[in-house]
Amino acid sequence: MKLQTFLSTCILGIALLAGCSKPENPNAAEVSFESSPDNAKVTINGVKLGATPLKNKIPFGSFVVMFEKENYVSQLKKLGVSTPSPQKIEAELPPVTASVLFTSNPSGAIITKDGSQLGETPHILHENKTGKYSASISKPGYVTEEVTWEILDARPIEVKTDLKTNIGTLMIESTPPDANVSIGGKYVGKTPFTSNMEQGELEVKIYLDGYTSFESTVSVIKAETKTVTANLAILPGSLKISSTPTGASVFLNGEPSRQTPTEIKDLKAGTYTVKLEKEGYDSEEHEVKVPPGKQTEITYTLSTNMGGIDLLVNPPGVTIYLDGKKVGVTEPESAEVKYMSKVFEIRGLKSGEHSIVARHSRAVPNEKKITVTVEKGQIARPKQETLWVADTYLKLKSGREMKGRIKQDNEKEILFEPTPGVTIRYSKDEIKTQKPISE
Repeated sequence: MKLQTFLSTCILGIALLAGCSKPENPNAAEVSFESSPDNAKVTINGVKLGATPLKNKIPFGSFVVMFEKENYVSQLKKLGVSTPSPQKIEAELPPVTASVLFTSNPSGAIITKDGSQLGETPHILHENKTGKYSASISKPGYVTEEVTWEILDARPIEVKTDLKTNIGTLMIESTPPDANVSIGGKYVGKTPFTSNMEQGELEVKIYLDGYTSFESTVSVIKAETKTVTANLAILPGSLKISSTPTGASVFLNGEPSRQTPTEIKDLKAGTYTVKLEKEGYDSEEHEVKVPPGKQTEITYTLSTNMGGIDLLVNPPGVTIYLDGKKVGVTEPESAEVKYMSKVFEIRGLKSGEHSIVARHSRAVPNEKKITVTVEKGQIARPKQETLWVADTYLKLKSGREMKGRIKQDNEKEILFEPTPGVTIRYSKDEIKTQKPISE
């Protein structure tokens, strides 16, 4: 009290001297008082001087200066004045802060403040300045709660929250069962499906290969059971059929369809009998399963049931008939070998017996008939056949004229057959005219 009275008296005396324009006290100095932040109250030895920033005459001596500001921590500074030189004393006032403890029942809730997550309960938030605050406390399966608190001083406070459940039950059934279930675009299982879900709207999709899908927005309410039933309609399938060779006739369950390659669409799921037929090939018949909503592809390689005949008939120029139908004329083997025929090929024949007639207008007899058995996929080669055909006109010097067949011809003589089985030898001196007979 004595010090405060003395200081007050000194300060008052200095002020009076200044007001009366009297000489300043030589035993005092000007002191500047500053603080961060400004406007802090300054008290020196219990005497209030004003608010920062300020200047004042302080007499010689030792003093204790206090800086005070609401919501900031007060600071004490020691001041010593022993010369008239000006002085400055500064104070850094830290804000008043307190710690906040967040708890929840149940624990593990997320604390979100100003869009940022602070952590999970229980959680301590340090160095909170004075003022009012708010945050949200959230946890899956519970209703999000908004909380507020106010910091008045440095005393720690607790923010406690009791969370309320927001869980409901979702049941999903389908016909047929075992369909896939996705919620919010994420696969969660198959029907029948039951699970606890947070209250709110859910995007539910139920789907199964070969069936129409079901999509709906479902509202789940806490403490209630929501049941969803989906009837999935079966989708038609299709059947794509190809064959080697192409162009085979397709029969589906005995009914004619079209020719390969082909695709038969909008088929009810099930098993079908598919038969393929093509001239010259064995038919193919199979049971094919068509699943719902999918394309089934099948390919058949048909086995030929045709055969052929390699026929050798001499001489060239013989007309060949197959089963009563003309199929061609035998040709010379080469320009040098005119009396032998090429092999006469007949292809694309069904298996079984076939009648062949070799005919020539000058042949004796006029034609030959043979029966050839053709096996599936095989080439029959019957023995060589020869028709007796007059191929030479002969006139002797004696005046005799004949048509027949040359068996042998050299520089001195010929062997001549005027009729089958009769051979006459003539020297070249006996022959007046010898020339081939043309058609």
